[in-house]
Amino acid sequence: MTHRILLIGVLLAAVTLQASAQWRTFEGPRNGTVKILCMLQDGRRVLCGSETDGLWELDPATLQWALVGRGFPTAGTSVVAIAVTSEGIVAGTSDELYVLPRGSDSWRIGTDWDARWETDDLTVLSRRILIAVSNGYGLVRAQAATGPWELLPEDRAMTTQIYGIESMGTRLFAASATGLYASDDGGERWERLKVDGRYVAAHSIARAGDSVLLAQFGPSDVESSTLMRSTDAGRTWEASILDLDRRTSKWLIAHRDETIMMAAEDRSIYRSMNGGEHFEGIAAGLRPGLFDDADPTAVCIAGDRVFMAFRNGELWWRNTNELIVGVSEQAPLQQKVQIIRRIHSIDVIAPAESGAQAADLYDVSGRFLRTEPLRPGCTTIAADPWLLIHVR
Repeated sequence: MTHRILLIGVLLAAVTLQASAQWRTFEGPRNGTVKILCMLQDGRRVLCGSETDGLWELDPATLQWALVGRGFPTAGTSVVAIAVTSEGIVAGTSDELYVLPRGSDSWRIGTDWDARWETDDLTVLSRRILIAVSNGYGLVRAQAATGPWELLPEDRAMTTQIYGIESMGTRLFAASATGLYASDDGGERWERLKVDGRYVAAHSIARAGDSVLLAQFGPSDVESSTLMRSTDAGRTWEASILDLDRRTSKWLIAHRDETIMMAAEDRSIYRSMNGGEHFEGIAAGLRPGLFDDADPTAVCIAGDRVFMAFRNGELWWRNTNELIVGVSEQAPLQQKVQIIRRIHSIDVIAPAESGAQAADLYDVSGRFLRTEPLRPGCTTIAADPWLLIHVR
């Protein structure tokens, strides 16, 4: 009962844990001279498209770099999108599309790719069919990684302005200035989807796990929008708990299990540990002024690390399951509560100067579970679904 009363009292006081992420900077390819524009996890490696230097592979454990394949043009070539199919790697640039077939180490140009098409986004349908956005021309499709490519039938309402595409299973989605569209036949026919019973412009669409879609909806003429979440392939939507300062044309989203990392042009990076139901800002710990100097260009989760790239060339990483316990002069440490969810574990880092010695764990209903001793440095706590952690 004492634990229950203490927890309720803390919640009524509405004091939250002051936590900052342990972000660390690391060097990019060629002594940091290469600027990374996009990232994609592919098994144990991270594929990184660069501004002018081709496609690179990052080992997430050692932070070592290696070029991917031979023959990729580097002079002035920006890799803006990457896709991996069962047949190989596809890299879209500002004016061309390149393919590295599985088992080969030499890049080739996609068959029948029109140099007038400009790749803005890439997605893979059923591990083989590729769909690309080429604004001004619409959507382009290939039945295999090596091509040939063809323009999809034009849907005049949808293709006025396409902000992004995404796939989930055999269903294809397109975010457009006139709404969110879905296709179940590889892009031949499109259905305009309603959100809360009406058609609303969709500014972004991204898959955030095997069953979660995130989309940003709002009027086209205002600088505000709502982040919404769907768990039934876009048929119904619910608002995600996240306040957005302004509309952004493209979210940078990475996911693993139920952990979602999301960077945006509103000068922050967010984390969800419950499949997108709730997000928290975790930009604390990055270099002060970083978001003033450059927008984020890429985010990726590989293993237990998340990686971020910025337009000025800076690269940062942190562990996805770190929580730092700090001391606030304004509030006693025992008055701080943090709500978290983690499928595997959570690392609670207690600096020696904090004096933190233990963490009392509660379930979401406030039922006391157990006490975990904390040692300065790092203590890993096995996480039951939804924990209230009271540090003392």
